[in-house]
Amino acid sequence: LEWDDFEIDAPDVTSVEALAAFGKMTSNAYSLPEEGTWYDVGGGWNATDSFGWQEDGLRGHVFADEKNETVVIAIKGTSALLVGGGGRTGRNDKINDNLFFSCCCARVDWSWWPVCGCYDGPRQCRQACVEEAVIEKSAYYPVATDLYNNISAIYPHAQIWLAGHSLGGALAAMLSRTYGVPSISFEAPGDVLPARRLHLPLPPPRPGNGTSRHDNDTRRSLDDELTTHVFHNADPIPMGVCSTSSISMCGIAGFALESKCHVGKKIVYDTVGKLGWSVDVRTHSIRVIVENLLKENW
Repeated sequence: LEWDDFEIDAPDVTSVEALAAFGKMTSNAYSLPEEGTWYDVGGGWNATDSFGWQEDGLRGHVFADEKNETVVIAIKGTSALLVGGGGRTGRNDKINDNLFFSCCCARVDWSWWPVCGCYDGPRQCRQACVEEAVIEKSAYYPVATDLYNNISAIYPHAQIWLAGHSLGGALAAMLSRTYGVPSISFEAPGDVLPARRLHLPLPPPRPGNGTSRHDNDTRRSLDDELTTHVFHNADPIPMGVCSTSSISMCGIAGFALESKCHVGKKIVYDTVGKLGWSVDVRTHSIRVIVENLLKENW
């Protein structure tokens, strides 16, 4: 596969202010503007559109700068009591979590009800079956691509950026790979597994990832990455340790979040070492990051 290089504008992920703005937009994807949990994003960003608030599926808001030259699609993550939330989308959120991030349809053991019929026995899963399942209309990814196409039609001259938290962050990263646009994802489960099952374009490897010394044309820098993942190491979900068994925190709640690897670059806050936090799924809330980490001298 031949790759062509293009220069596009992208958010400055080295800027705490930029990350804080994206974190607030992402948090707002869970709320309506009149609710008390809504953040004033500042920086000239305004909420211009919303999507999914009449349905029980993909949901969030669209933010634009003052000239409508840059548009951010902020996608809500999973609404679940597990992380202090809930709501109408919870059931479909959970189905998509288990479809995207489990090894095989969330069939952890005999007591689990799988979300697709691809399990063929211990350590046996029909790959083609899973790939078909993740692109069915009931899954959020095709709905997200429809959303992106609609927003790009509404703002034909704007550059579009993506943001999301948890499941929404993974979807933002998937859209980033699909359309070649920047994304910032907060506390998303590992997205390499669903990206491969969706056959999304993954760029050439970086140095040290199996490239030989003469493969200079395939070498690239993390600075070239458009997909950015932000999380902290006390959150077991992006760290890939929340579903180690059926009696783990996520397992008890019926979530099989078994994927670990992320596409793109990672910004990982050492909250365990620096702040003394314990690994706890309750730290998965986007407000934990916004209120405690997306600031100078955290």
